[in-house]
Amino acid sequence: MGMKASRFTQADVARVIRAVKQSGANMEIVISGDGEIRIVQKGAAAAPGKARVDFDGDINL
Repeated sequence: MGMKASRFTQADVARVIRAVKQSGANMEIVISGDGEIRIVQKGAAAAPGKARVDFDGDINL
């Protein structure tokens, strides 16, 4: 039995981590079992599209 193809790469995770650090916002990274990577506010309900971030700058991935 072969291995499944990965749904995200180490580079994908590194890009997300750099983006969160660069923003300086109080955020956390959530990776779901299906490979979806989301960035949400810490302590906020993790409902997609509901988190609000006050960040005025560029995030380069």
